[in-house]
Amino acid sequence: MPPSDVSFPFPAPATAGPDTIAHTPGVANNQGNFRVNNLLAIDYQNLGAASTLTVDGLGGSDTLVAGGTQDNDTFGVSTTGAVALNSRLVINQTAVEGLVLTGLDGDDIFNIPGNHPYSAGISIQAGNPSASDVVNFTASATVANDVTVSFGAATVQE
Repeated sequence: MPPSDVSFPFPAPATAGPDTIAHTPGVANNQGNFRVNNLLAIDYQNLGAASTLTVDGLGGSDTLVAGGTQDNDTFGVSTTGAVALNSRLVINQTAVEGLVLTGLDGDDIFNIPGNHPYSAGISIQAGNPSASDVVNFTASATVANDVTVSFGAATVQE
């Protein structure tokens, strides 16, 4: 029976300082790897559909880099900061300040809520082919919040 819960860090935890925690999806929906900074990657595979993946930044100013595939992808970020990619296992987060979504090739869709928890923001690296990717930004229900779009700085923020 596959494990139902997998939490990272193990065995190479993030440090108390700033870290980049990169996730690369594998071929199957329940397969991939995590790498903290330049440490050896931690591979996982054959996890059950009810499994969860959790990244804990521990301290410092940490960034989660969630990679896509070479195909058409749909990324979703929840208001808790959980990152979904297509039908793959969701990546939950604790104490992570920044998020980078890397679409690679394909026609990708990025669904981003305005009230996400990433204090350092979310960066979207859409990839190829150019001009075929879509960002859907959903503002929170708070009426008093303004949404600012800066094409020069390539930012959308609430």
